[in-house]
Amino acid sequence: MEPGDPRGKRVAIVGGGLVGNTTWLLCDCICRGAGAVKSLLGGGVNVFLKIIPPSDDGVLWRSWLSSRCGRQRVLFEHLGLCRRRTALSLEGKLCCCDIPETQCVSVVGTCLERCVQVNPASKSPFLRGGGLGGGVGALNTCFFARRGFHVDVYEAREDIRVASFTRGRSINLALSHRGRQALQAVGMEEQIVSKGIPMRARRIHTPSGKKYSIPYGKKNQVLLSFIFTAAEKYPNTKLYFGHKILECNAELGKLTIKRSDQQPLEVTYDLIVGCDGAFSTVRKQFMRQTRFNYSHEYIPHGYMELTIPPKDGDFAMEPNYLHIWPRNTFMMIALPNMDKSFTCTLFMPFEEFEKLTTGEQVLSFFQTYFPDAIPLIGERELKHDYFLLPAQAMISVKCSSYHLASQCVLMGDAAHAVVPFYGQGMNAGFEDCLVFDELMDQFHNDLGVCLPEFSRLRVPDDHAISDLAMYNYVEMREHVNSMWFIFRKHVDNFLHTLMPSTIVPLYTMVTFTRIRYHEALQRWKWQKKIINRGLFVMGAAGLCGTFLLIKWLAQDLDFRMENLWVWSHYLKNNGNFPFGTQVA
Repeated sequence: MEPGDPRGKRVAIVGGGLVGNTTWLLCDCICRGAGAVKSLLGGGVNVFLKIIPPSDDGVLWRSWLSSRCGRQRVLFEHLGLCRRRTALSLEGKLCCCDIPETQCVSVVGTCLERCVQVNPASKSPFLRGGGLGGGVGALNTCFFARRGFHVDVYEAREDIRVASFTRGRSINLALSHRGRQALQAVGMEEQIVSKGIPMRARRIHTPSGKKYSIPYGKKNQVLLSFIFTAAEKYPNTKLYFGHKILECNAELGKLTIKRSDQQPLEVTYDLIVGCDGAFSTVRKQFMRQTRFNYSHEYIPHGYMELTIPPKDGDFAMEPNYLHIWPRNTFMMIALPNMDKSFTCTLFMPFEEFEKLTTGEQVLSFFQTYFPDAIPLIGERELKHDYFLLPAQAMISVKCSSYHLASQCVLMGDAAHAVVPFYGQGMNAGFEDCLVFDELMDQFHNDLGVCLPEFSRLRVPDDHAISDLAMYNYVEMREHVNSMWFIFRKHVDNFLHTLMPSTIVPLYTMVTFTRIRYHEALQRWKWQKKIINRGLFVMGAAGLCGTFLLIKWLAQDLDFRMENLWVWSHYLKNNGNFPFGTQVA
């Protein structure tokens, strides 16, 4: 069995606070006996085993297994955990003796066989996820379970599939190509897509009530329900709800959890994957480390949700559009739900929200800025729903790197929370899962290699989509009202039609391909520079051409006027004008 072989390894996944059961190991059993060790090492390979005696509390053993083959030397580090001092005596002799090279293979084999007898489990990776990370954590469950890992899932919230009420709220989720590719990898794409509504374009609502288009589930409960159900079907997974993470020690792989019965629980894993949202408990462990970069930014706008109910049993507006009411410093959007309602989200500076303190003020505000939305929402419902919950804040999080040694990694909002204006938050999180799974394929489940490579690949991409989301935050509320913006969209689409492989609109690269986010951003900046220069040259050439044409026409007009004057005098002198007109 190779170091990356998942057989016998266990994974735990946490959401909002997710954890799992673990087994205490004498040492890290990457093989199940001397025969497996010899098969792994091959002929002519010498193995050196060094076991450091446990500390007084008997918590941690470290073993280094190094092999030499010719001039190449490969070093594997494996961690093992043990709490019972009585178990340590099984390998007591190995803790203090020097092992001759000629006896290495047989001694290693004996050690591993005894470890298997004491406890057959090996590694226990742990995944934690919450909020939108619940979706990322649940999807990771499927990826790890498919590889043969034993997965325990712990979620701080109750099971949304059976809950009568789900606390909190969420902006409608947009599923695009990146997210669909991740779902396709675990065989869930069609099941999820069938419960969504396709978006064909943006539908812009002007203050006067006019509408025009810009081409390009009910919320996330359905999505999470499907993924949790799919994860639960694997025989090597278990889901635990109502468990909250209190503390994480990534270096020891240790988690302290408050169970659903409010009792504390301490568990240990070999890998912790933090998918626990923008306010990640796992990430706090990273912030204690040197050379870990972290920043977060609250945008000055908050958001509030309203509902447009069905009209006569059908959608009250065109369902296959992202409806936008852009008003420069604020905006409202509406997305359809499967029950034929629309979820409206009002984005506005917090100061503006605070100014509206009565139902009449709210109604007056909507009559001024969103008059066509009032009959859709309903006056009474608008006055009532506006005050149900206060406006919510939106945060953008950046950090690097995403891993800590070979024991902990961040994914989803825990690594890169983004504002919702590009519809890529969930898709970026799902792509995290897919990229990590692809790396596990590439490096044969070797976590020590996968985690650093994951950080190297995803940090620039996730920072790029964070920047793009902030840019789209301005574009959606201001630029869509600009004639220049609309003109540029048409130019981009026209050039893309002429040169589909050379000029690709930014939205197309981000939403409909798996071009890496940072590469899409760089390519867009290059395209924008080239197109702007081209438009400038064309504009300058057009102005010069117009000037020369006018100048030529002016000269020609002088000549023609002179000829016309001579001709009229000639006719006058002869007393003969056309059309029967006589000149006195």
